[in-house]
Amino acid sequence: MNREQSTHHERVYVDLEYQHPGFDHGEKPCPADYREIVQISAIIWDMVRSEEKMAFDRLVRQVRWPRLHPRFIALTGITEERLQAEAVIFEQVYEDFIEFVGDREIWCFGYDHGVFLQNLAWHDYSAVDIREPFCDVRRMLKAGGVDIEQYSSGTLWRLVPRLDMSDGQVHNALHDVRSMAAAVDHLAKEFLEKPLGSMTDMFW
Repeated sequence: MNREQSTHHERVYVDLEYQHPGFDHGEKPCPADYREIVQISAIIWDMVRSEEKMAFDRLVRQVRWPRLHPRFIALTGITEERLQAEAVIFEQVYEDFIEFVGDREIWCFGYDHGVFLQNLAWHDYSAVDIREPFCDVRRMLKAGGVDIEQYSSGTLWRLVPRLDMSDGQVHNALHDVRSMAAAVDHLAKEFLEKPLGSMTDMFW
């Protein structure tokens, strides 16, 4: 990546998939649960051209839960075979992600920043600090009148007329970041057509 190229009109959308103890009981993770990252996916989004410029999709070698839980496989479509073939240690994937991000803002749906921090602490790894805070798209979506309880990052694409991402795997992080980016871009354009002043700034 050419670091001299201007990135002021670009942002990064990131999404994580992880394993946690709740999988054994079909439950969502509690705040205190350890969430071991399996997949880190991100895209660089050009806000002027409204298009994806580059994608990042990496799998992390598992330590606490060496094998993928069947519920995780069903949710994400990530198989044990793919994990064994592609996964590398967390530290390497994290450093590559930071390099991918560069000086761009990071946007996410929810608490991905906290999950990163949890994994960094668990791996006792602080060689590269993650910037904070991430921009949580849920705040912008709520300001735009979206009932965020009805969506996950992977279903946000339904907010975009004539966009069909139904063939994608919801809860696969690469699908989810593309869904998120499409929805935020669409809503930002809607705001640009209305006299909402600072509301547009929340998206751009």
